[in-house]
Amino acid sequence: MRPALTVALPSRFGATPVEVDQRLSRILAEDTYLRYQQAIGGAAVREAAQDIVDGS
Repeated sequence: MRPALTVALPSRFGATPVEVDQRLSRILAEDTYLRYQQAIGGAAVREAAQDIVDGS
């Protein structure tokens, strides 16, 4: 899943519910994408470490 398209920050005082929803959706999408990348990276590190242990 790729992060949502760039959405301008809504005004703190004049944001519409749609603007707030878009911003929150983007934040959640970015967080989900980051966690996915971290999980893949963590798995790769564990596999590499296991390969080192098995190879010695």
